[in-house]
Amino acid sequence: MKILYVIDECTRVHIGVAIDKKLPASMVIELPDTFARERGRPAVIRMDNWPELT
Repeated sequence: MKILYVIDECTRVHIGVAIDKKLPASMVIELPDTFARERGRPAVIRMDNWPELT
């Protein structure tokens, strides 16, 4: 099971989540782009060190 959380660290607002058996690169790219269109682009993005992303 793979989980991708998108959280505003400053306000701790939960922006979104994707849960699936597999999270293909297209979904990892598409989900934050969707939120950026809705909320605007953040000044900084921090990612957890997932083994899949290194």
